[in-house]
Amino acid sequence: IQSAASSYFVTEKTDGVRQLLVSVKKDGQEGSECFLVDRSFVVHNFPGGEALGLPHGSVVDGEVVMNLTLRRAVFMVFDILCVGIVDTKANLVTSLKFSKRLAYLADFEKRFFEPARNAALTTQPGAAGCASIPVLLKKFFQRHRIDRLFKCLQSHSGHHEYIPDKPQPGPIQVRHLTDGVIFQPDAAYVTGTDKALLKWKFLDTVTVDLRVHMMDGQVVFSCGHNGAEEIMLSKEQTSLGWHDTRRLLADMNAIMTVAIAEVGLDPATGSWFYKGLRPDKDRPNHLNTYLQTLVELAENITAEELEYRMIAESPAMDKWDEHCAKARRSIVEHIRTRQR
Repeated sequence: IQSAASSYFVTEKTDGVRQLLVSVKKDGQEGSECFLVDRSFVVHNFPGGEALGLPHGSVVDGEVVMNLTLRRAVFMVFDILCVGIVDTKANLVTSLKFSKRLAYLADFEKRFFEPARNAALTTQPGAAGCASIPVLLKKFFQRHRIDRLFKCLQSHSGHHEYIPDKPQPGPIQVRHLTDGVIFQPDAAYVTGTDKALLKWKFLDTVTVDLRVHMMDGQVVFSCGHNGAEEIMLSKEQTSLGWHDTRRLLADMNAIMTVAIAEVGLDPATGSWFYKGLRPDKDRPNHLNTYLQTLVELAENITAEELEYRMIAESPAMDKWDEHCAKARRSIVEHIRTRQR
């Protein structure tokens, strides 16, 4: 990131379910209605979506997340693909840099999202003419101002929350669970996997999504490989303890289908743990993602190290290792002085 040709923005990594919000013109009627499209291209209703007033053909990218203040789901928008249809032609913005797309998002926030949120607060959820899910815009910072982002991330009791350090305009305040930081390149929108889009997660939230199998009465996992091919993981590579195995089986019995499970590795104990099922996914993570997860845990990059390295303007100015070595020597000298 320090030496990348394009600049980067940072934002918090929301612990939500990714969806596309699509605005479609009503048949034979004025206005448009909205739908959510998940990773498997399954279309879901968005009741009251016409209250947003989005131009038909608009497509925004985001996540459905539980707002801890409202205690209800909200849709957090973080990108935009299309700003409507003009003269039967889609006005795509995917080729623009992210900084330009952010300007379109700011315009949508002012013209559509914020007015719809304010109107929704004066009516009961689900009422006619009221969007059932408030739509909010995620906040982005230049990567060298990552300190401003970390001021909004609060950790307690094993949970990490995003709470803006300054109250937002309007009655609805952003507050939800988060599990890390997203590094968004100032480049064109990429469908599928964007190798330039990077992520950092709190170590206790570093997980991988694997397919669950029952073989000879035992729970085993597989990860993706080439195309539809999957690789089985041995018990030595990935296995759960008795308690987590029972929780996983109970969840699978409830849905009665082949499942994708989110599991993590505790580096302190070397034990795998079960976090939950991923009904929004139909494929496990690729083998490369599985291996990268293990590398990420081994690297053990802390929030303090990440902030330092992002503030450094270039690799030449990054002296984290040198400063850490000096600090460790200083600690040793301090304890020696006390014992003399």
